[in-house]
Amino acid sequence: MTRAFRILAVLSVLLLASQIGSPETITFAGLANPLQADVIDSAGPLNFYEFYVYGLTDQNGMIIPGTEYIYGGDYPFEPAPYPYPLPYSFTTPEFYSTSGAAFTLNSMEIELDPSVEFYGYRKGVLVDEGNTAGATDPITGQLILNWSNIDAVVFPDVVGEDVALDINSITINEAVVPEPASLVLLGSGVAGLLAVARRRLRA
Repeated sequence: MTRAFRILAVLSVLLLASQIGSPETITFAGLANPLQADVIDSAGPLNFYEFYVYGLTDQNGMIIPGTEYIYGGDYPFEPAPYPYPLPYSFTTPEFYSTSGAAFTLNSMEIELDPSVEFYGYRKGVLVDEGNTAGATDPITGQLILNWSNIDAVVFPDVVGEDVALDINSITINEAVVPEPASLVLLGSGVAGLLAVARRRLRA
């Protein structure tokens, strides 16, 4: 019985560990020059390519501190693009892991018109895809994604500022509530372990 519970404990820890990362919400407040938009290289654990930081402006055309967001556009003097070949224009906005490590993209707060598609990659291989018409949090209005094991997000519809793309915040590596299928799998394992333990006690 003790051994069965040890195995159960290990399975539970592994399941929880697979759902938990180092949570971080990336915002862009304070990153823009008050006089003009600035190209953004990186923020937190992410690099940004073909994005620049902008914000709401006052009557004098000055950027109001705390209102900054990133805007997809073609600008020079940027960091290197995603290091894996992708079938898109070299002016495609994208952000990717600075270290190359995978991350979970939980949500993005996006304001844009019209809606666009975007894709999640891992080492140059397509993993997930979505669009701005997807499910949103009813309170925050953020797109709910929970994409795991990706190292880049690409916006191929946004090239040369033909389509507006404003991102206010990006949330990565938050704990994800286990899916029902995961819970069913864990429950099945628990039931099996208990059945084995009972047989051994009767023997």
